[in-house]
Amino acid sequence: HCPIDQSLGQPISERFAPWKHLIVNWSEVSALDTNVLICRHPRVLASVAFAALSDKLSCEHCFVIKNNSSIRPDGRPVYDITEVVASAKRIRAGSLSFCAISALMREELIKHQNETGESYQISEILWNPTFDLALYQKEPNSRFSAPFTIGRHGRDGAEKWREDRSELLQAYPDHSDFEILVLGGASNAEKILGKLPDNWTVHEFGALNPGDYLRNLDAFIYFPHSRLEEAFGRTIVEAMLAAVPVLLPEKFQETFGNLAFYGPPSMVTGTVRQLASASAAERMNYLSEVQRVAAAKFSSSAIARRLAHCDIGLLADKADKAAELSVSATAFRKSIMSAGEYL
Repeated sequence: HCPIDQSLGQPISERFAPWKHLIVNWSEVSALDTNVLICRHPRVLASVAFAALSDKLSCEHCFVIKNNSSIRPDGRPVYDITEVVASAKRIRAGSLSFCAISALMREELIKHQNETGESYQISEILWNPTFDLALYQKEPNSRFSAPFTIGRHGRDGAEKWREDRSELLQAYPDHSDFEILVLGGASNAEKILGKLPDNWTVHEFGALNPGDYLRNLDAFIYFPHSRLEEAFGRTIVEAMLAAVPVLLPEKFQETFGNLAFYGPPSMVTGTVRQLASASAAERMNYLSEVQRVAAAKFSSSAIARRLAHCDIGLLADKADKAAELSVSATAFRKSIMSAGEYL
């Protein structure tokens, strides 16, 4: 455990309690010599704690995980990539790879190399977050009719909400045909709207189990701040694994491909209504296939494949080359999107 500077001295989150017996605090490490070392989160490598720890670390293979952007939506820096690279290079490692969790995060690393001329290895493999499928998987809902329950799960940061009032109401309509169910708080949405509409029900972050929350949704809607460089979108994958249709801005398409519907906030009402009017069998088949492909791409079995070349005895299944939608499911998705006025 090696905290970022803002968390130095604070207790470890209770969500890690089941693994407490495996956790060693950074200050108690005299030396660590290992085959594989994974350093997750660039702000950790830029921390005071890691500066004190890095000289004590040696390994055959070191992987530094870039799991968030270096830039805030308002343009302010979150961390300095140059500082993170310098910190990682202090580790005595046989090989050192910087691993992005999405194509967008890899682009930030490539841009940094081009601008600074620094040399370091960027992994071709995306180290996206992985998931315990049993926590989320369920059958697609057979019922899909008004009032439609739609919403989002995520932390209540200002960057997690569309900043324009009219677009926020397009994403989460104040209409009797829609019930808005939010998990994660909505104080920043309330600041934008003035007051939350009567059709909103809000639960604070952690108040519900995400799997239980998703069982109540007809569609997962996520339109963050227009300038947010989202590193990945963990709650988006959770919705896919729960067989809930997902509606997102276009910029997420590089990460999630044809597993979601894309467009501006004005797409939401038309797309949800189109899903409701479509064949229930075709809709459920599409969502089952999204669930299957998401499981193949984002299950924890991917971890062994990433480390297959490290010779540490992990049995890695081959990547599922068939992890893509069928022709019929692809055609269904296209029909839903082409029917909306947002195209």
